[in-house]
Amino acid sequence: MWRSMEPTCLPMTLAARLAAQADRLGGRCFFHHGGVDHSYAAVAERAGRVAAGLQALGVSKGDRVATYLPNGLPLVESYFALATLGAGAVLLNPQLTPREIGYILEDSGAKGIITHASLLPNVRAVQGTLPALRTVVVAGGAAGDGAVAFEALGNGMRPLREHGVNPEDEAWLAYTSGTTGKPKGAILTHLNLLWTADVSAPTVGFHADDVILCPIPLFHLFALGACFLEILTVGATTVIHDRFSPEGVLQAIGQHKVTIFPGVPTMYAYLLNSPALATADTTSLRFGITGGAIMPQKLIEQTEASLKIQVINMYGITETASWVACVHHTVRQPFGSVGKAMPGLTVRVVDRDDRDMPVGQIGEIIVSGPNVMRGYNNLPQATAEAMRSGFYHTGDLGTLDADGFVYVLDRLKDMIISGGYNIYPKEIEDVLYTHPAVLEAAVIGVPHEAKGEVPRAYVVLKEGAAAAPDEILACLRGQLAAYKLPASVEVIAAIPKTGSGKIRRVELRDRAAAKEE
Repeated sequence: MWRSMEPTCLPMTLAARLAAQADRLGGRCFFHHGGVDHSYAAVAERAGRVAAGLQALGVSKGDRVATYLPNGLPLVESYFALATLGAGAVLLNPQLTPREIGYILEDSGAKGIITHASLLPNVRAVQGTLPALRTVVVAGGAAGDGAVAFEALGNGMRPLREHGVNPEDEAWLAYTSGTTGKPKGAILTHLNLLWTADVSAPTVGFHADDVILCPIPLFHLFALGACFLEILTVGATTVIHDRFSPEGVLQAIGQHKVTIFPGVPTMYAYLLNSPALATADTTSLRFGITGGAIMPQKLIEQTEASLKIQVINMYGITETASWVACVHHTVRQPFGSVGKAMPGLTVRVVDRDDRDMPVGQIGEIIVSGPNVMRGYNNLPQATAEAMRSGFYHTGDLGTLDADGFVYVLDRLKDMIISGGYNIYPKEIEDVLYTHPAVLEAAVIGVPHEAKGEVPRAYVVLKEGAAAAPDEILACLRGQLAAYKLPASVEVIAAIPKTGSGKIRRVELRDRAAAKEE
């Protein structure tokens, strides 16, 4: 067990936090998007008008409204507007299909949706099956057919100020990535979110004069933590990118003098392999953050050597309002570690009977603290199973060392049991990343008549590189025990991932099963 020092924080609501920072900081840039700086005061004023417009449409405290938007100011303003009203924002990945958003909209009971004109056809495709969905607001184009233009919301109205909203009220309904099954909606309160920001920002080392680049979708808790909540807390600036591209990111770092780059491991891999890196000005960077998935150590070393910064692994999950473990950016993390428990959290590693494992022994990571979700929406049994004895059971396998550093090995459900041996896909993936031709790697377990299951590796090669499966397998021999060696390696064009960069192993398993048929 490891318990860090207790934090000092001021629980507030999202809208109240913005109002306080707008009063204090005024014209300081909060978000930069589309070539325009948007100040704290301007975002607060516009969010208040959007709140007034939504209230006029019938949105009130306790309602849920889905946000189905790409990165940009309408998404930011929507979050604050809904918070002003005490309505819960249902966070939707803009890459979701009609079938996928239909499931979440029905499960959440959302009474409205704020979307973009480019995504409106997806909403229309399912709207008729959702009688609760009464309000459709559209940004970035003509609304029509009963929809309301986002840009017109609140025009001529006095901006609303938050009232009657409590820190314990629901702020966001964030759905899990669904890497192992159907997504579950985690109910996160204002206190969950702002407590995490208040503690993580100083622990990692965010400053008021920082400029953070956000190439990650702003529906995901990694981006919302590093590029939204923590920025709001310290009064810094976020540069919003519509989408990730290596060349665009490198250009933005130089243009805006970006000091902190948060990215999933894949983004760092593509940055290192971009020809634009050779001429890019990255001297303004203070440090990098990686989350969403555990970054292979080899990739961390390559990134630090190329960008001349430290990259810190941070560990977080949807159900804990993002962060669980981290360190200050000046602290050298031990090899493979994701840092220590955030101040005020208790992190344990336990066996199947919830008994603490000895130092260095593998078990399930469980967490207790103010950032743990209220529970899963409409899933009392799943909530009870996940939240036992005052701890949230993450489903992640890991260890604790004697100094309290946390090591995440893999998802409990992703562990491969082959011939009685436990095999962790991440261990194999880390070795695959050492091959000079490998850009990305993913490992799953596939059925085996004698051993139960065996590992199978999927790799994406770097542009212009060539490597045969047998050659890649050969590089693993001598670095892994024989029972850990993949039975086969398949070169594919892309690894299927969620919007946050996590590997969708379920799709790889489906691919493997189809190949065997």
